[in-house]
Amino acid sequence: MTEVNILKLIVGPLGEWQLAKGLSVHLSDIKMADIRARFDTVDLTTPVHPLPAKEVEWIEYVREEIRTATPEGGNRGPLTENAEMVEWVIRRQLELYIEPDHLRADRLYVLEFQGPGPWQYVMLGRTANLLRRVTEHQRAASPHGFALVNGWASPRAEKAVSMETNALRYAGFLYGHHYRERFYHMPFEFGVQIVRIVFEAMSDWRSRSGLRQ
Repeated sequence: MTEVNILKLIVGPLGEWQLAKGLSVHLSDIKMADIRARFDTVDLTTPVHPLPAKEVEWIEYVREEIRTATPEGGNRGPLTENAEMVEWVIRRQLELYIEPDHLRADRLYVLEFQGPGPWQYVMLGRTANLLRRVTEHQRAASPHGFALVNGWASPRAEKAVSMETNALRYAGFLYGHHYRERFYHMPFEFGVQIVRIVFEAMSDWRSRSGLRQ
């Protein structure tokens, strides 16, 4: 799948007609439900390591704790012990995405942070040291009461800079509500889907994983 085909996948039949005529595509022409339905037709094969059901249930409980937390004296930190344990669980899960023979390879990542009240965001990015980068994001988020509650990372990426640029561009075009790499109130699964589509379209993932093209 080429970059052009990714754009056609996103914009749908109406957008494809506009592109063919050299016309601009407007976000108002596109329905998010249609985009999600089209995304769901893409055969994605990059690894996704789901958390055990019991851990998912516990994380949702702690997420609600974070949502309903009352700041003391106007200070949102530090995180509760439960929130810190959730972060440990997610970091442990992220380790599964780091290939032992490519410990310092470039890769893309998607992280979700939950804060007090309605505040939640998803971060899209790239790094050559996944756990160190995650630590940096955690340190930036925790003083504001935000905890890491979900995460995904790609296999090694030889075009990580271009992939990151395209993932952020497409996510911004489709979703908006963002500040740089932070997408507020974006569903984590949607962020992962965008990044997986971009990664698989711009890499030799299938050939090096032994899958048919």
